[in-house]
Amino acid sequence: PEMLAERMIWGGRTKVIADLRAYGEAGMRHVMLSPASGLVSKSDAAFAVRTLPGIAKALRKPEA
Repeated sequence: PEMLAERMIWGGRTKVIADLRAYGEAGMRHVMLSPASGLVSKSDAAFAVRTLPGIAKALRKPEA
């Protein structure tokens, strides 16, 4: 579990955006998201597909 915690981002929309912003502030410029929740069930996969565009849009906007 500790190794996963160091390499994965998970949580609600606000936490995921904050974590990705922190990586951006550290110098990361590109990210490929692979929603592992899709491995759990079809409904979790559908949720990820609906949620990721909003996260991407939020990351493109300057922080308020």
